[in-house]
Amino acid sequence: MRSVARAIVSAGLVAGLTACGGGGADLRPALPTLSQDTLPAGDRLDLRDDNYFPAAAGDSWTYTTYFNGDMVVDSQPVRTVTSSTANSFVIVETDGAESQTTSYLRTNEGLVAVNPFGDIAPPAARSLIGDLLEYAEPFYAAGATRQMIRQGDWGADLDGDGVNESFRLVVSQTLVGFEDFTLPDGSVAEVARFRNVTALTLSPSDRDLAVTTATGTEEAWWAPGIGKVASSVVVTDAAGVPGGTQAFVLAGATVGGTVLFQP
Repeated sequence: MRSVARAIVSAGLVAGLTACGGGGADLRPALPTLSQDTLPAGDRLDLRDDNYFPAAAGDSWTYTTYFNGDMVVDSQPVRTVTSSTANSFVIVETDGAESQTTSYLRTNEGLVAVNPFGDIAPPAARSLIGDLLEYAEPFYAAGATRQMIRQGDWGADLDGDGVNESFRLVVSQTLVGFEDFTLPDGSVAEVARFRNVTALTLSPSDRDLAVTTATGTEEAWWAPGIGKVASSVVVTDAAGVPGGTQAFVLAGATVGGTVLFQP
């Protein structure tokens, strides 16, 4: 989640406000504080024994990167579990010199990302957002959408009028269904496909500045006993312009001390 969060924050949302300046005397009312989770009704799919989200210390996954369908030859991201306990683990994602670290908790509700916005949002916003359920287990039914809303004070004055901006974060997740996926060794596995949509709206206190929203849409494929085998991300910036499609396809993996595929 953190990589998508970083992308939408850097997609011109905050930078555009800062560049515009501010100082107008006509203030827009701040968005009220809100923390709301909406869960689908109906039976859930308990597939926890299939281990869709393995994460033992030493596990790693290497990916081939594509942009708009073309392979990016100088990009080979690696996700590595650097530490784990019965109820938590830490994943470091590296791609060349870039590195991101995310901590996770295993709870009765599923996989929780700890402080998913990290240092890319002000402390007040991070406190309001809190930890977020990244993948619910048991799964909700295919086609059902789970939604989380966090709204309130952004914790920073970006338009220069002496008043903090406010924000609205909407995260939704849908289990699209189960599909066949060809693994690096040519075998075919049935994988779970999720659609994760993260939308961050910034509401300037200065009425002269527009309310803007950046959105990241991720398709993610997870295989039992293997983990994430592919993902595809499109970020739409604050001007409503979608960027290119960045995709990651599994090239190699070591899970539970066993080399499953050589990168």
